[in-house]
Amino acid sequence: MPRKKNMPNPATAHLPAAPRARTRITMTPAICDEVARQIAEGASLRSICRQPAMPSLSGVMNHLRASPEFQAQYDAAREMRGDRFGEQVADIAQECYRGELDPNVARVAGALLQWAASRMAPKKYGDRIEQTVKVQDSGAAHLDAVRKLAAQRRAARVIEGNVIRISQDDGDA
Repeated sequence: MPRKKNMPNPATAHLPAAPRARTRITMTPAICDEVARQIAEGASLRSICRQPAMPSLSGVMNHLRASPEFQAQYDAAREMRGDRFGEQVADIAQECYRGELDPNVARVAGALLQWAASRMAPKKYGDRIEQTVKVQDSGAAHLDAVRKLAAQRRAARVIEGNVIRISQDDGDA
């Protein structure tokens, strides 16, 4: 039996309605500033892009690839969000210490925020210790110094055209 046009499909009735098409929003400097501000305050890019006056997630990602200025602004905002999450870990620890928060909840929340902070501000909160070691190849300089010393010793052995023999045993002339 064919289904009528306006009747819902029983096979898909339990699924949420498909999102409506959004109006394309151009990434202006003001929108870039607002995205960066909200990220710095702790919001995720996905939650920002769900807001009606904001561009889509793919639009922001495309603009990140196309604009080095926005990429730098976005990176700085993510680092600030990492700092914010790091501060929240300290707040959670204090609440737990005062007995205002269940220790298990504090442990889980603190671990999640610490993990997120380490991804957003790895230089401050990351687990990896980065060491920069500068190694200078001094082989050529050392070889030149040895050659110079050898030449000086050869010159010390020749005095006014006479060769002075130095024995290996006692070093006397």
